[in-house]
Amino acid sequence: MNIKVITTIIVLLVSAGAHASYESDLVEAYSQLKLGISKETAQEIMGAPTESSKNLTKKGEFIGYSYTYVIYKYEEDLVNLKHDKLIQLFFDVDGKLKWAVRQNIKGLKEIGTPAR
Repeated sequence: MNIKVITTIIVLLVSAGAHASYESDLVEAYSQLKLGISKETAQEIMGAPTESSKNLTKKGEFIGYSYTYVIYKYEEDLVNLKHDKLIQLFFDVDGKLKWAVRQNIKGLKEIGTPAR
């Protein structure tokens, strides 16, 4: 084996370990979430989200906020429901947690409901 192949293998192994650790930390933190907690409290529990946004209806009406924690993205610019691994938190207009969901992460149950 040449040095490039060995380096690539090491990088892949370290990356896989980092993903597993991040996922494990988020799964543990997710279990501490409760309906009605603030965005700030959720972030203290879960850490900084990968993405955060203000949510609007098609008519432009503000309906709340969301945090997304991306654990694994199959393709950078595309959504892949089969392979992407993530957790999403949705907050009402007052910034209180109303719904938490996971995608492709076993052992976590949905919290709350998407209803307004």
